[in-house]
Amino acid sequence: DRVVPSFVRPGGEIPDLSLVVSKKDGRHFMKAHGGALSNGFFTRDASRTRNISVVFRDTAFKAEASLADIYTLANLGPHDIRTAPSTRPAFLVKASPGLLCGGTGAALLYPPEAFSVFHPDAPAPLPLDTGGAVRLFVGGEMRGLYIMESLDRIGSAWMATGPYDKARPKFVLSSAPPTVPAWQVGLTPSGISRLFRRAAAFFESDPAFPWSRAEAAWQAKQHTKRRALWGFPAPEISALDLKGGNESPHFVVSDLDLKAAGEGVKWVSSRPDVISDEGALLARPDAPGGTVVELSAAFPGGERRTFRFRVMPPRLRLPALFLHVSRPVPYDGKTAFSATRFPALSDGSAAGAEHLVGADGAGIHLRGNTSLLKGAKRPLSLEFDEPVPWSGAPGGSRHVLLLSGYADPTRLRNAFSFHAFRLMSPENAGLCVPVSWTELFVNGEYYGVWESCPRLCDVVRREALSLLKVRSPDGFWTEVSADMVDDALKGRGGVADPYRDFLALSRLVVEAPSDEFAAKWRDEFDGGNLGDYWLLLNFTGDKDGMRTNQFIMRRASDGRAVVCPWDCDKTFERRRAYSAILGNPLIRRVEAADPDFRRKCGEKWKALRQGPLSDAAVEAGIDGKAAVFAPLMAEEWHLLKPEGYDGSFDEAVQHLKEEISARAALLDSRF
Repeated sequence: DRVVPSFVRPGGEIPDLSLVVSKKDGRHFMKAHGGALSNGFFTRDASRTRNISVVFRDTAFKAEASLADIYTLANLGPHDIRTAPSTRPAFLVKASPGLLCGGTGAALLYPPEAFSVFHPDAPAPLPLDTGGAVRLFVGGEMRGLYIMESLDRIGSAWMATGPYDKARPKFVLSSAPPTVPAWQVGLTPSGISRLFRRAAAFFESDPAFPWSRAEAAWQAKQHTKRRALWGFPAPEISALDLKGGNESPHFVVSDLDLKAAGEGVKWVSSRPDVISDEGALLARPDAPGGTVVELSAAFPGGERRTFRFRVMPPRLRLPALFLHVSRPVPYDGKTAFSATRFPALSDGSAAGAEHLVGADGAGIHLRGNTSLLKGAKRPLSLEFDEPVPWSGAPGGSRHVLLLSGYADPTRLRNAFSFHAFRLMSPENAGLCVPVSWTELFVNGEYYGVWESCPRLCDVVRREALSLLKVRSPDGFWTEVSADMVDDALKGRGGVADPYRDFLALSRLVVEAPSDEFAAKWRDEFDGGNLGDYWLLLNFTGDKDGMRTNQFIMRRASDGRAVVCPWDCDKTFERRRAYSAILGNPLIRRVEAADPDFRRKCGEKWKALRQGPLSDAAVEAGIDGKAAVFAPLMAEEWHLLKPEGYDGSFDEAVQHLKEEISARAALLDSRF
């Protein structure tokens, strides 16, 4: 009941927050935490979610809670437990929006000694602004002072935007952006030092876990080592600190907060009719790509800087997805996140926002192979707590993929290739994921235009007995081996052992005599689907699709296997003269078993060329899709120029149309 000293929270008291758990759940939280601490890594059992009750500010409500991983974050090994940031656990708590600390209702509770783990870019190892401090009780037991932060408002985290560096721990792929929490804006180094000493004194009075000055000094020393290890730049004011109530400086829909830069700063706007010299938003011009406004600042010491903002139009051209993460995004694990999504044609205000949560055992992680090493962006996989509405997934999808487009400056190859397959095989249209586009922001930082789609397993789950992802770069259907595929349904399909089923298919293709294959292949494979896939390979020139980049699905309706195309971002590339007809061992055996196979494909191709894949139809379709986000690419290419490409977006689209025309001409000549 003591009053917080005025230098921390003037005139306020530290509120109590109680996690009301059963004895069993209380033992789970403490035992799992102790196990993680003793083992030096986060265990699967430690991440399990429990349904609990929470009492906060005289309100009781239901919530979900799980332990948060702060030990892996500190890069601990089995012999480094002495360097653990805390002997106390951190918690992820999910409740209804607004009950804890606003936003989605997903809050992170962590002991203050772990502050520099969750905020590695902060210049001091303690939360100098302890306005989020609570006295935490777990199962009636006092756990001491904790910091509570919304996952919507957690400070800058590492994001994978740089080349992979083997010298760093494997969950880190880049350094943090040079941003600074709002409470540090305008503070001098001596002011930060003074606040740190006061904060350390404050936590010495923790009723359950008092700090000694030696412990505070040790934390400061460890923090300094971590900052030196990661090479963080000295924090300085950025556009993120001036965004006010906006989600990002590149997504301005309300007034800016220029006062955050400190006193005595003189501002001049490049578009005073849009944003005034005081930061007030006066107009939102109807420019599809947004309106860029630069604000020039003259600081009292003589320094001059220019900050760049983008004012969004009254109606968004593409959806905007804002991800909020509290730790580095790994490629070998998951990070808890929350998300805010503004649909297309909305005005970008809070009233039209959709709040999504990926905490509590789900999360965000990096995906891909060569895309982890190339380009300025890394493809991401999002896993939500429950299915969320996403185009093309019946009943929504728990898994959404964000494709960076590092190999495709047009962002059109995947969508157009899948569209072509649907035209070739309308009865099998559900075998392709629907591709859309979104602008992506991570912790307020702008990350450009991304392709987005649900996972194929969520799209076909209702009609799939099994779904196997092909991963055979050296050749597919060349040997009898289950090592060439992965179970995309994770054992939740209708086939007891999909690998054994695949081995039987492989033996038929690889080992069966010609007469046996001719007699049985139609019972095992959908011949029409194979013909359509063969047409797709040759129309798109997808050499990766010959060997890998495909799924094999056993269809529930008739039990036959079909091929699902996947990952077509390297199609329509002129690597060699257009002469070779593509195929694979399965296609070649089908051609030998069915002399009419190519003739039937040729008849379908002629019909497509006279209709939906005519030159005029193709050009109109490409132009229509490119027009959706072409105006937005100027902002991305200003900040994230595609690696290995020096032309403009319009030139890339024109080149794609020429490549499509050349591939179509090849098939025209063959048929």
